[in-house]
Amino acid sequence: MNGTDQKREKMQAGRNDSDGEIARLTRAYDWRTTDQDEIRLRQQRAREEQPTIRNLEPVHRIFSQFEVRSPSGMTYLVELRSLAGRIFSCTCTDFRINGLGTCKHVEAVLLNLETRFSKIFAEAVENGAHADAARLRAELTSVRPAVRSEKLGQVADEFDNRHSIERARSMGSVHTIVPATRLRPYLADAVQRGIHRTLIALAERHGEHDGPR
Repeated sequence: MNGTDQKREKMQAGRNDSDGEIARLTRAYDWRTTDQDEIRLRQQRAREEQPTIRNLEPVHRIFSQFEVRSPSGMTYLVELRSLAGRIFSCTCTDFRINGLGTCKHVEAVLLNLETRFSKIFAEAVENGAHADAARLRAELTSVRPAVRSEKLGQVADEFDNRHSIERARSMGSVHTIVPATRLRPYLADAVQRGIHRTLIALAERHGEHDGPR
């Protein structure tokens, strides 16, 4: 085989390798891929990129919020709600549009936790929906008072904004607004006026009874 033939074979081999790489990429992003294919792709990217992960609520080692910093310097927030039901969230664009319920940032967090807390992670997966439901009920019980108080405050603020004392006076529901510094003499005067009206009414009634029969 001469040098020309050897060069031709090398070029053909390189072309075949390039075509194979293009085919793999095409298949990975092809619309004909399954959801599982797409999830595996994101798991692969999570392993390759190895982003920096920080638990924002360390007291909760598995079901918590995590900060994921990608090699590009972008930061995303990931939350794990259920391993059995694969209920996750992430602030990245891919999570919002892919319809998979996961992304490479979520998968990176899962891989990280499975490596660091293998026993706890396995128990969380094995316990399944019952453990998730119990945990969610406990969380609901703990946050309900705070949420109720917050909502009551919002309702009160809205009521005050719509039904102020100035609005009541403009609508005729309140005759006048008495400043605190004048409240005591105002009340005393009001009592005196009331007593005076009562005496007049009694006198008139007494006059009616004493009139000519």
